[in-house]
Amino acid sequence: MLDRWLRNETDSELWDILASVALFSAIPYNYPILSALYHGLQGEPAIIGGWLIYGAVFAAMLVVGVRLLNTHIRIRAARFAFASLALFLTSRNLKSALLPDLKSVPVSVGALIGTIGVVLSYYACTRLTSWEFTRVRRAVLLIVFFGVVWPLVQICLSRPIRIQMANVFGKTPTAVLILDEMDSAFGEELKTAANSSRVSISEIAYVDSETVRAIPAMFGAYLGGSSWYCAPITLCGSSSEIFSFSRLAFDQNDDVHITGYWHPYCAASGWESCTQSKFPSTSAVDFAIELFLALPLINRVSAIRDKDVELGRQRASWKYLQEATMTAALRSVFWEIGGVLISHVALPHPPGPAPDSGIAIDYRANVHRASLFVRSVYQKGVQKWGSNFRLVVTSDHPLRRQFWCESTLYRSDPSCHLRTLRPSERSTGRVPWIVMGLPTPVESAPRSNQNIFLPVR
Repeated sequence: MLDRWLRNETDSELWDILASVALFSAIPYNYPILSALYHGLQGEPAIIGGWLIYGAVFAAMLVVGVRLLNTHIRIRAARFAFASLALFLTSRNLKSALLPDLKSVPVSVGALIGTIGVVLSYYACTRLTSWEFTRVRRAVLLIVFFGVVWPLVQICLSRPIRIQMANVFGKTPTAVLILDEMDSAFGEELKTAANSSRVSISEIAYVDSETVRAIPAMFGAYLGGSSWYCAPITLCGSSSEIFSFSRLAFDQNDDVHITGYWHPYCAASGWESCTQSKFPSTSAVDFAIELFLALPLINRVSAIRDKDVELGRQRASWKYLQEATMTAALRSVFWEIGGVLISHVALPHPPGPAPDSGIAIDYRANVHRASLFVRSVYQKGVQKWGSNFRLVVTSDHPLRRQFWCESTLYRSDPSCHLRTLRPSERSTGRVPWIVMGLPTPVESAPRSNQNIFLPVR
């Protein structure tokens, strides 16, 4: 009888450890794993390999730690690890659901929640019977599994967003350039660089200051004031909207060509050609280290911010991506067969090419590079189709100066601490809408960059 009881308790300890490993591995699922998958920050082998290494290291640490403990408290330790992780995931998911716009929890509130979590975990370890804790463990794992699967079910049940470019641009060969973080103040510079006499320049409002929400809004999916990664290549928003590029369905007769970055454009259907530029991938070990550094406690101790992990890339990586997005646009199949080219380019998005320069210098340099790129695209189109070519230039949002001044790249930039900016550095708070080629009146410009591709549901 005693031997059987010990064997059952050992089995319970093993299941508690395995369940704890599963919960620990679920912590970075929403961020940064889904973020890396969505934005192309890493190659899929590095993401999967890093995730496995991350889970294996924790499993080894947990097994060794539990085995070093006294036999009488070993099971309680395994239970405590599971209960603590379960409460942490629950509190974090509740924050995302109930307070999606809250960027961070104050330290005092976090300490209070942590103390309550420790007390509840201790109660679960000491007061619940083996049978009761087993039921709790199964219920928690089922809830976590449901939370992972439910967004996928929603995407499968949702209707596709059908895009008909012929309703917007007709049959005229048209290139639409989405220049990332281009302020409307530099519209004249783009016009001068293109050297076209048939130009219409307008300033329009932008729907969101974050690219992750601005681009879906262009295709008819408004996510609200905040969003989070809820499934592979899927975003959930505070507006109760759920968006995935797999929902986008282009009309195959429109010959749509897409080049871009930061979004999984190629997951859409109906396009003629598609190229998604990605950051240079690191190794699985490097990505596993990123996962550990992104953990809340380690993140606070090391003073590494989530946005710096993603957006605070080295200048070399961003330069690589900027060149890749321009090259992809100029080499698109669009230039052979026509249709509509939608190109999301990583310019004048900071940082700039020069080392140790300020945000103002970097942005001006990138605007100049973007102007030269616009000229190349326009000249290429005129050489191919003559006066029957149209070029549209717009942006997702203007320069986010405060955002970049808070990043590791520009935190020490003296200009970030100036209360009054020079006129050339002030943002208009709007984005350009520039049409080159075919005569287009100013009145045809949209009011904002939301729904500019006029989705037909």
